[in-house]
Amino acid sequence: MATTRKQKLQRNLKLSFWIQALNELKVISVISTLFLVHRGLSLSQVLFTAIIFSATCLLTEIPSSYLADKWGRKKIIILSLVCSLGHWIIFLFASNIFLFIIAFIFCGFSFSLMSGTDEAFVYDTTRELGEERNSLKALGRYFSGRRIFKIITPILAVLIAKDLAENQFIFILMIDIAGTFLAIILSLLIVEPDRFLSVEKIEAGVMKDAFKIIRSNPSITKAIFNRTLIFIASFIIWRISSEFFVNIGVSVILVGVSVSFYQLAIFLSFRHIDKFLPRIAIERRINWLNYLFIISLASTIACLFLFPNKYLILILYTLGVIFETTRGALFSEYYNKQSCSYNRATTLSLANFMKSILDIPLLLLGAYLVTFSVNYIFVLSFVVSLIVIIFFGLSGKKTTRPTSS
Repeated sequence: MATTRKQKLQRNLKLSFWIQALNELKVISVISTLFLVHRGLSLSQVLFTAIIFSATCLLTEIPSSYLADKWGRKKIIILSLVCSLGHWIIFLFASNIFLFIIAFIFCGFSFSLMSGTDEAFVYDTTRELGEERNSLKALGRYFSGRRIFKIITPILAVLIAKDLAENQFIFILMIDIAGTFLAIILSLLIVEPDRFLSVEKIEAGVMKDAFKIIRSNPSITKAIFNRTLIFIASFIIWRISSEFFVNIGVSVILVGVSVSFYQLAIFLSFRHIDKFLPRIAIERRINWLNYLFIISLASTIACLFLFPNKYLILILYTLGVIFETTRGALFSEYYNKQSCSYNRATTLSLANFMKSILDIPLLLLGAYLVTFSVNYIFVLSFVVSLIVIIFFGLSGKKTTRPTSS
């Protein structure tokens, strides 16, 4: 491998980190529900926009993953970022549910383009560099890019929008637009890594092979349901969380502080994910995080119905988010080890395709239940998580020995 090529590939990992960091800046995120309600949407409509997002992902996931394998990772990453920029621009002017639907269509298409493609980009870069055995560490560092700015942006957001005024929301959106624009500039500098297979073979068999992997491997199928259902359980609560906590008396500032705390915790966990129970199989590590998540969720529900305390509920919710989100890098490594290099983006995106299928009925149910009581959202999430623990627990060896250098 030429030195110049190797240096460019090594730079890929740094660039991908900052591209992800800027694309995931999303200063508005911590108060996004408050913003949507400010622009006239009800909580039920807020959950409906999430359904639109998932439906878009459902329709575009497979075509976008095929394009990632056919056109290459770089082009699809750039296109994803452009769509993300479009969705932020629409947010600036949206004032009704119709315009927000259009914005979330752009957002969903951006997500489906990026999903799997970015992880495959990182994994194939490490493989061409001859560092495949360090792929979990590389993925963990890459995922940490999603969190680095989020350590401070939640506090920044609630300080800027402390009055929840229109001009304050606009200022925050302009920051998000600037971040995405910078991510596009950086994406132009990355280098396409080798995928170790001819384009002809990719075109002929990539989709068929990816489906075959999932159909013939019950472990991957179970892992997809495990990751997806608990993620949805956590997401439904997150989607209404800012409005929920403000309504029970938690200040916007404290909500921002709690988000900054769990973003810092998640950032650190991703940076050191390879050191998390390294002698235990990945499946068992995931199971432990699932148990911790459902315990925190059960405790939250007990507080809601038996001895409500807004601060304790906020702490338990924060812990649950940390446990659930930390699973991400472990699942990515699990999928990567189970699939071939050339169709890795497609295999990962098919997992997201299954997520979009399951999203729609669960979010519809959530949108219905929230019209009665926000507390029912927590109950729904607990039931979904319990189903995962009972029926979709992962099987793995008790111990694994680290590969010697």
